[in-house]
Amino acid sequence: MIHPMKLSPVGILCALAAVLLFLYCSQKSKTIDYSYTPGADTTDNPVDITQKFEKKIHSCLLRIYDMPMRRSIPYRLFVPEQPSSSGSYPLVLALHGAGEKGSDNELQLKFKLATSWADTAVQNQWPCFVVAPQCPLNSSWVNWDSSMGPAYGREAIPVTETQLIVLDLLDSLITGLPVDPDRVYITGLSMGGHGTWDMITRFPSRFAAAVVVCGIGDTAHVEAFRDVSVWIFQGAQDNTVSVRSAWYMVESMERHGMPVFRTAGLSEEAIEAELDRGVKYLYTEYPDAGHYIWDRAYAYPPLFRWIFAQRR
Repeated sequence: MIHPMKLSPVGILCALAAVLLFLYCSQKSKTIDYSYTPGADTTDNPVDITQKFEKKIHSCLLRIYDMPMRRSIPYRLFVPEQPSSSGSYPLVLALHGAGEKGSDNELQLKFKLATSWADTAVQNQWPCFVVAPQCPLNSSWVNWDSSMGPAYGREAIPVTETQLIVLDLLDSLITGLPVDPDRVYITGLSMGGHGTWDMITRFPSRFAAAVVVCGIGDTAHVEAFRDVSVWIFQGAQDNTVSVRSAWYMVESMERHGMPVFRTAGLSEEAIEAELDRGVKYLYTEYPDAGHYIWDRAYAYPPLFRWIFAQRR
């Protein structure tokens, strides 16, 4: 006759600990890896990449109500390791979304927005500086959000203090580092997408190209950034930033003689052929996607080849 095994209290605790450890490891194995994989040669993971970004704070004087007032912003800076044949490097300015506001100087590196440009596979071909400022909780890159409508006019909203600080930061980096001023690029997602549209509309001479991921722009003044190359990414099922925001910008651009190449349904080879012809404005819409599209956008190999070919 087989007798059931009796466990002492210590044995019961050990068995329980073993079960909990098994459940923890099983759950951990299901964690999604969001590391950037533009090519088979990449070896970076998210933690490795973020550690390559130096923590810094930029401070400057702004004239507010006719009074000089000091303002500051935390930012992260990636410095390229690869030598440049020209002696200077492009610079990518990355504007994060509303969920990454704060002062910890960490959250703005949460997604691929900034880190994709610092990945070894990208840096080996296109070494560049990457700067990722962090917007304060009580501010924004532009005083507009999706609850206010799918488009706006810049006359109705003044430029934000935060945007002016970012411009001053850019000036300091261009002056103090071997940055090619003709190859300064800007990109942003969600709130950062709004900010990207706003900055190239207000200050188009500062940028050679822009990548807008689910952003709202000023449809009335698209001619202002005629000389800035733009690639727009949007999810058709986006319930945060309506796809109409992208449609309105594309339609306005085309009404002003700025033809936009639509990539939907085309093979990567067809898109590459268009890049060979020097296409300036592009629109990529993901029909099955909602708001969270930045991992797809910033892992799209043709994007990097396109943007680093742009000059002011």
